[in-house]
Amino acid sequence: MARFHRFYAVLGALVCLTAGCSSKNNSGSSENGATDPLGGKPKPAAIECGSLGAQCLPGGSCGSGVSCLMYTGNLFSSDPGLCAPLHGSAINCAGDSGCSAQTPICMTYTQGTAGTCVSEPELDCVCKDPFGSATVTRCQSTLQSGRACIAQGGKCDQVPCCSGEICKADTTGQAVCQLACTSDSDCTSNCCSRAPNSSIGVCGAAADCCSSQGGACGSAGDHPCCSASTCISFGTDPYACAKICTADSDCGTGCCVPVSNANHSSCAPKEQCGTSSSCTSEVGANCDNINCCSNLACVAPAGVNTFTCQPTCTQRSDCGTNCCVPITDAGYSACLPATSCG
Repeated sequence: MARFHRFYAVLGALVCLTAGCSSKNNSGSSENGATDPLGGKPKPAAIECGSLGAQCLPGGSCGSGVSCLMYTGNLFSSDPGLCAPLHGSAINCAGDSGCSAQTPICMTYTQGTAGTCVSEPELDCVCKDPFGSATVTRCQSTLQSGRACIAQGGKCDQVPCCSGEICKADTTGQAVCQLACTSDSDCTSNCCSRAPNSSIGVCGAAADCCSSQGGACGSAGDHPCCSASTCISFGTDPYACAKICTADSDCGTGCCVPVSNANHSSCAPKEQCGTSSSCTSEVGANCDNINCCSNLACVAPAGVNTFTCQPTCTQRSDCGTNCCVPITDAGYSACLPATSCG
């Protein structure tokens, strides 16, 4: 096998040691967002409650800046009203995602289907009143925890997210509560977007996750290949993402081959470009002057100059050393000494 290919295998192992050899090109939050979603921001200061949360009569007055809200939604109802703060229209939200960063909590009621956007201190006031506590659905959880929390999609500049969520900036830069995850199976989109070296991420759209070069593809549950890669299999090897190329010089293996039924080519193992048919199937055999047979790769760990045939692999358990290292651009991984995996 050509020296160029073996040199690249060494480089691939070195990259794995320094960069972690992730099988996905993920982006997302760091674990800081999960452990401290507000960045240390304290609870907003309490306000003078006045009549907030008190019962009122239709058409009655609750005082300055407060309105008697007919929360049941029955326009001609004789039901009592609730003294509630007004921010814009009286009934203006169905969930926290419909509220602003200044009044992020959608205060919903035991009757009716809509709610009113309020601040955390305003909700505290409403829940301190016996009538308000019985009328507003979020009062019980607020009184138990000492703080309100924001549901998925709501703004979390001032108020923490509810359990199981992370406060993270969305595509517009607004901090919103997003569903936390540790694996793709936690998300209906099958996409848990995580930052490198982070065990916690947020559920994103399916398009937010992709498999990088050498990553699994083509089977149920696999992510699509990232940009400039294609899903391909050589011989009996499992399908994996490989770099799209136009010439041999584009590939670390020095081998660019046309993809069947497609208008592009992809990087491939060197033997796919017509190297000598002579090969060895002996694991550990020196491969300076001979090719390794199928299911073996000519590789060397970082810092070692001796190239030997080692088994290809898809996971650590495939290797006696419990160390399976992706060989960048080659579309496969190979077993290396345990020290190559840190």
